[in-house]
Amino acid sequence: MNFKEHLAADRRLCILRILAETGGSANDSVLHTALESIGHRRQSRATIREDIRFLVASGLCTDEWLEHIQIVNITQRGVDVAEGREEAAGVKKPGIGG
Repeated sequence: MNFKEHLAADRRLCILRILAETGGSANDSVLHTALESIGHRRQSRATIREDIRFLVASGLCTDEWLEHIQIVNITQRGVDVAEGREEAAGVKKPGIGG
């Protein structure tokens, strides 16, 4: 796995954790801002949306569109991956203790 893939896997885990901590749902703008605040700076909105598509395709989230706003909802499997009870290819496994 190259550095770009490591960053993507970490961003995806962060997205799942943000969703789990915010009641299970957030829009892509909130996710973008939250990722920036925890160190994933200078990521385009398109990159975040690619990560969301990956998570949806992996069954870790669902999404819906309200006009131009993408709403993302974590699934139970996504919660399990975020909390380290299950692994998913392309998503970083959380470290011990969170």
